[in-house]
Amino acid sequence: MTFDFLYSENVELKTRVEYLEKEKIYFEEVIRLLRHRGYAPSSEKVSSEEQISILFNEIESLAKECPAEDESEQLEFIEVGAHKKRKSKRKRFPAELPREEVIIELPEHERVCPKDGTALKVIGSETSERLDVVPMQMKVILTKRLTYACPCCEEYLRTSLVPLTAIPKGTVTSGTLSFIATSKFCDGISLYHLEKMFLRNAVEISRGSMAHWMIRVSELSQSIINILEETLLQGDYLQIDETTTQVLKEKNKKPQTTSYMWVRSSPLKEKPIILFEYDPTRSGKVAERLLSEFRGRVQCDGYDGYNILEKNPHIIRHGCLAHARRRFFEATKATDKAHIAKHGLKLIQKLYRIEEEVRNQDPDHILKIRKEKSEPVIAELRKFLNENIRKVPPKSATGKALQYLNNEWVYLMRYTEDGRVHIDNNFIENKIRPFAIGRKRWLFSDTVEGAKASANLYSLVETAKANELNPYEYLKLLFDELPKATSIDDIDRLLPWNVKKN
Repeated sequence: MTFDFLYSENVELKTRVEYLEKEKIYFEEVIRLLRHRGYAPSSEKVSSEEQISILFNEIESLAKECPAEDESEQLEFIEVGAHKKRKSKRKRFPAELPREEVIIELPEHERVCPKDGTALKVIGSETSERLDVVPMQMKVILTKRLTYACPCCEEYLRTSLVPLTAIPKGTVTSGTLSFIATSKFCDGISLYHLEKMFLRNAVEISRGSMAHWMIRVSELSQSIINILEETLLQGDYLQIDETTTQVLKEKNKKPQTTSYMWVRSSPLKEKPIILFEYDPTRSGKVAERLLSEFRGRVQCDGYDGYNILEKNPHIIRHGCLAHARRRFFEATKATDKAHIAKHGLKLIQKLYRIEEEVRNQDPDHILKIRKEKSEPVIAELRKFLNENIRKVPPKSATGKALQYLNNEWVYLMRYTEDGRVHIDNNFIENKIRPFAIGRKRWLFSDTVEGAKASANLYSLVETAKANELNPYEYLKLLFDELPKATSIDDIDRLLPWNVKKN
């Protein structure tokens, strides 16, 4: 009896020791990974030391790396006829910038020849350009509506009509509205800081007023947003992702509760579209609603909420290999014994190098190269996965990387079926980044209406940028023309790819 008791106790203790040993390894990996994220350099961000240098010693550190233009400027020569002409490498300023000409003349007493006193004549000039910046130049536009009367009876009176504007009876122009929208939704400047900037120029505009105006122009732009969404859903390839946000005043929700900004995008070159949409939850039902009318390929990450897309027979789900690569990269930093993770990372990096070779090329050519070069690497990666998935603890960093790769395998490798489909979701993640950066400054939306307005205006700004348009100029055009639009054709002419063609 005593022997049996001791034996069972020994087995129990051994099991406990094995469990604790695994837990020890797991927490050591967690600590090592947290240290790496906090202090060590990575492939995705600069080190903390570099960040501090950039934040607090930007002028000194950049001046060392990049000498002043006048100091670093080198001259090269080009052949012109029978002589060499000096050519500067300095970049010229854009031709569309207004020019103000300043003529520098010789002093009057030097405009004579020292030999015979003959007056000198101008035979040419040497021209140079310097950039001048006038910060926030403002003016007041005084509008007078003339009233007319009949000189005979003086009873017939007519007054000219009020021009249609983005905000009827408002005190700001479309240029001011566009400036505010671009500053906040493109440059990440909060309305609080914009309020201070206006005050420095002796103009008092409250951030409450600016917030109200942004909601109004967002509503004005809804027709453009609707057409962008219709165009996006009529395509057959899009990406979807989501990021957190916070709304203080929302029915049945505490101010501290996390809400979400969902983003859909078409990364194709013909009509690139990026659409933000606010929703209080991260439920898969939101993804189902946003893609209910879509037919084609949807690229997303491994979030479980996207599993609901499998129920839609019209959707082919694709994965994001960047998420798998990130897990293997982190696993290499989590433990000293990371040979398995390093080998997996090396194979994934091979696939990315092949993508670099065919970047921006014809989809048919991309598909051909993927079949020839990528598929053999994928076969090698699958063999590696099968051989190692049971060799490491599932809770370890390497185990999690292998499990993610295995669970998402079908979705991750589908990119080889279509040359238009990207290897990852990085296109949409790059479009979300301005929102994430701005969120660190303005922190939250006050109301649901404000969050929805932000979604619309981020959509317009990011879609304009994707179509190589200046966001300020595009928003100004919208705020000028949408109040006067009376037909679908009027609105269609304001779509970014149509503006781009004009």
